[in-house]
Amino acid sequence: MGNKNNIVKRLVRGTRNLGFLRGSLFQILLWPIICLFLGALLWRWTLLNIETDRIATEKNSLQNAESLSYDYAQYLARAIERVDQITLQVKYDWEHSRGKLNLAELSQHGIYRIPQIVNVLIVDRNGVLLTHSFFGPDRRPVSLADRDYFLFHRDDTSNILL
Repeated sequence: MGNKNNIVKRLVRGTRNLGFLRGSLFQILLWPIICLFLGALLWRWTLLNIETDRIATEKNSLQNAESLSYDYAQYLARAIERVDQITLQVKYDWEHSRGKLNLAELSQHGIYRIPQIVNVLIVDRNGVLLTHSFFGPDRRPVSLADRDYFLFHRDDTSNILL
């Protein structure tokens, strides 16, 4: 009990010492108001900087995406052009070799070592494999006669790739 009485006495003595604050409410509230105002200004400045950075980052991202898409479109155009060139070359060679073209031999000499080309093969109108550019042992695939791309090219005489 004595301990509680000592605490109460100290609190009463402490509040008597704060008597000088009674007439200065304006001074008491001025510093917190100034701090809140400065905090609000700092917060507003931070938000404006974040928005400016977001806009700059978005603009930079759009420019990078545009540049990458242009480069990728150029890459695809070159790849398709190379595939088309090889297709035309194989057609020409096949027609001028009178059916004696050996694609595996040409492939071994590096003719078809292009990342976009996995295999080059020639099939007849029935889907039977005549020659191919596979490496290793002779791996003849199943007949291509039932494949959609084979049926399209068999029935269409244009040079359209599918």
